Amino acid sequence: MAYSEQVLHRARARLEQAKAEREQENAAHRADAYARYPRLAEIDNELRRTMAELMATALQRGEDPSQAVAAVREKNLALQRERSWILEAGDFDDGYLGRHARVRQVRRARLCRRADVLVPARAVPAGAEKRS
Repeated sequence: MAYSEQVLHRARARLEQAKAEREQENAAHRADAYARYPRLAEIDNELRRTMAELMATALQRGEDPSQAVAAVREKNLALQRERSWILEAGDFDDGYLGRHARVRQVRRARLCRRADVLVPARAVPAGAEKRS
């Protein structure tokens, strides 16, 4: 039995509203956390930039990127540890910066493994996979 267009339209509208509210809440939490700990914003920005920069550099030079990947991986792991420490020290509730942020970290780690890049077991903060 198919749903009527009106029911589907209302359901989609509710989903869009819930998504917008969640995004607004996540943005407010991020703004609060960044205001309290500006280093968090720096870390998040740096984590977003590093992989793109790495690949661009490796491709421009035509070199095997494995050494550069290893160096960036270590740097990113250090940044992720620092980020975790800040969040713990700031006594933020679990998932305060959005459950999706943790899921993205887990997915990144899995993507690295799929790309045949060796990623240590602790590439994701301890317990992250359990919470997602």
